[in-house]
Amino acid sequence: NEALHHPHGFLLCWIAQRQFDQETVLRFLMDKIKEMLTNAEVAFANKQYTEALKWYQKVLEETPDNLYALSRAGALCVPMGRFQDALNFFGRAYELDPANGDNAFNYANACFFNKDYPKALAMYTQAKEVGCSADVLPRLYYQMGLLCSIRQDVASALVYFEKCEECDKTGTISLNPDMISEKLKLYIVQKDYNKAEKCAAQLVAINPKDFKSYMVYFSLLMSHKRYEAARLLLEDAGKYAQLDDNNAFALTMQEAALYMALAEAEPQQRMAHCEKAIALLKACHTPTAEQRGQALLTMAETYCKMEKLDDAIRILLSLLD
Repeated sequence: NEALHHPHGFLLCWIAQRQFDQETVLRFLMDKIKEMLTNAEVAFANKQYTEALKWYQKVLEETPDNLYALSRAGALCVPMGRFQDALNFFGRAYELDPANGDNAFNYANACFFNKDYPKALAMYTQAKEVGCSADVLPRLYYQMGLLCSIRQDVASALVYFEKCEECDKTGTISLNPDMISEKLKLYIVQKDYNKAEKCAAQLVAINPKDFKSYMVYFSLLMSHKRYEAARLLLEDAGKYAQLDDNNAFALTMQEAALYMALAEAEPQQRMAHCEKAIALLKACHTPTAEQRGQALLTMAETYCKMEKLDDAIRILLSLLD
């Protein structure tokens, strides 16, 4: 009533009413965004990544500068292989808040996945300079290590991997098979076989079902002539690794190779070791012609070591049939 008697009473009432309407609309919009974000999180938790991304995109239609939605949408695009979309989302988040090291790191990752390595390196460096959260920092060092590895800068790559391990308090990245495998390759390039062997042992310990890890470790043990350790490793591979027909054949061939190496290392037991290799090769399952040929060639080689040339010739002739 007082407003109506004011010289500008109708104007004041109109402003008050408009202010109320704006607050109502704003509250409605905030509730709507919360609902869409909840839907996105539920879809993500159920691994419905396409659905989750749609909800984040709907949030961004209403609030284009929503940093949380931008970051989550970008993170979803990476496992979906939509690297250009990830670059767009993370790039926008970085534009809005360049002083946030995590935003710079995400943008750097998007550049990395799009194989823009110079830009990725610049952004990882930027992220380190402005500061990252504790859980992002070890991931940053890991990515920088990968970049150095791509550039074949082995020494720098190993330095960054070491930094990653130092600040990775949970061991989430340090015990990741991908990182251990990368370090193993770098140590082999450096010819630091002792450290390479430790990495190979870690791979087997982390995933005892992975047959390839046993074979990498076995090769390193054989190169150091650690035959007893190699024998025990093959026993473990036979017990715990997942073996299809090809892996089972490869395991038998490595067992035969071990006995042949022992025949050279222990000449006084040469015949006994060779006979064990022959017995393995005769009993092995060879589902393909190529595998049968490999087994027979190895058998002929073993007969030669035993100086049983007639048997070796017989085996070789059978390959011509």
